[in-house]
Parts: sequence; C-alpha cells; structure tokens
Amino acid sequence: MSLSIVFPVLDKTFNQFVEELLGDDFDTFLKLKNDNRKKGKVFEYFIYEFLIKNGITAEINMTYISFSKDIYRTLSDGNTDVHGQCGILNYFCQCKYKNERYKIQANEMREFLNSVLRKTQYQIGFLVSNVELGDNALNELNISPVKDRVCVCYDYEIVEKKYEKHVEKLEKYNEKLEKEVKEIKEEVNVIKKQNDLILEILKKK
Repeated sequence: MSLSIVFPVLDKTFNQFVEELLGDDFDTFLKLKNDNRKKGKVFEYFIYEFLIKNGITAEINMTYISFSKDIYRTLSDGNTDVHGQCGILNYFCQCKYKNERYKIQANEMREFLNSVLRKTQYQIGFLVSNVELGDNALNELNISPVKDRVCVCYDYEIVEKKYEKHVEKLEKYNEKLEKEVKEIKEEVNVIKKQNDLILEILKKK
C-alpha cells in the first residue's frame, strides 16, 4: 500500500523571519559577535514556528532564564531543542545554526547520535541545520547503529522530511497489519481443516 501527501512549502526564509522578529537587518544579525546563543535560539524558534504553521505538533524547550539584561541562568535542554508529534511519529530536533562556511563536525554528530540512542521515547531524531555535514560527521552517521532513527536535513526541508518519515511509518505499520491478518487467516484455515477432519472421523463412527 502506498500513501501520497502534498508537502507544505516554506512561507518565509530564515532571513525574512529574523528581520521581522528582531526588526534588524539580517546582515546586522550575522555580524553579532560572541552571541552564538542568540543566533541559535532564533534559529530554534524559526524551526518551531515553521512546524506549527504547517500543522505539525511541536514544543520548544526553554534553555535559559533572563533576570535582567546581563543576568541569566542557563538550563540544560538535553540536546532536545524542539520535540513533538507528526501523525503517529514521535520526533525530536536538534537545531544548529552555523556560519555558511562551516560544516557539521564529527564530535557534534557523535553528540547528536548519543542523544538519539538515549531518547528511546522518540522514534526519530532530526538534525536540522543551515549547513551540510563534514566528511567525518557523515562517516560517524554511516557507522552508527541508530542511523535508521536519524534524519539530517536543511531548515527548509524539515516539514517535508517529517511528513516523509510519517508516511514511511504508516506504510510499515500497514505492512505489519497485513502480515498479521495473513497469519491469522492461515491459522483459521488450519483450524478449519482440523475441524473438518474431526467431523469426517465422527461421521464414519
């Protein structure tokens, strides 16, 4: 059984989102020095908003509390920036916004894969970024025992990828159901043949 779905499209780019949210020119945002936390948080919020607007259940984790302009406390999000459900698919996202010349490194991939391994309550983990994987990071992914529970994608692909994984999950679930129904029918046929044989024996008596 195959399923088809029409994928939503990105209604605005990250650049546009930043300018509307912060009232700042995107180039000014990029030039922020020593404030990668702010860039990362804005990127996480962008992914969260994008998912919500496209009908995907999502929750964003708060990772720090600001008491004043210069006083805040950092909280651990357990490497889970956004999490939720898409149909029957439970997922979590780790979001990484980087300089466009940067590539995701092997140590970052290992950290993400360890999160996927630990978080058994989620069927899949998404590594969402604006940059591609480095060669060593790709190697780490390819040899990982949890690579089938991982999806790496760009920010503009996240909705499409979630629906794709949801469809794959549905298809596997339907295949499992069809197999179970077939096995039940075979068992019923065996029982029927046994009953028919017993009836034949009883008639002869």
